[in-house]
This record gives sequence, structure tokens and C-alpha cells, in this order.
Amino acid sequence: MLRSLKVWWYLRKARQDYIHWIRANDDLDCGSHMAAVIRPMVQQHIENQAQLFDFYMDKLRDLGEQVPAARLSKEVGHE
Repeated sequence: MLRSLKVWWYLRKARQDYIHWIRANDDLDCGSHMAAVIRPMVQQHIENQAQLFDFYMDKLRDLGEQVPAARLSKEVGHE
């Protein structure tokens, strides 16, 4: 019971972080490079969301769940 609750929670948090990551610049009608120039702090926010997503994917892997090997974060150690 506790394991399934943890899996549910980690999946929920990973889903939220992924949605925030993918929709970070949806309100702009320009490309990602121009968005980075217009709002440089958003790039850090995007990377933070990617790192959180990767963290929860690693937690799920530790619980024995099958997760993709690829990660969103550009942090060293993640591919």
C-alpha cells in the first residue's frame, strides 16, 4: 500500500513538473532563443522543472518502476 502511494505521488509530481517544463514559453509567439533573450530567468525556471522531473523519475526507478532512460535536464550526469 505504501509503495503504491509513493508511486502515485511521484508520478503526479513528475507529471506536474513536465507540464510546467513543456509549457514554460507557450505565451510567447517567438522561438526558444528569442524567448531566452526576452526572459532570461525563465530559462533557469525551465531547467529547475527539468531537474525536478528527473529527480522524480529517479525516485520511481528506485522503487522498481520502469521509466525512460533519457532525462530532460541538461545537468552533468543526465543524458
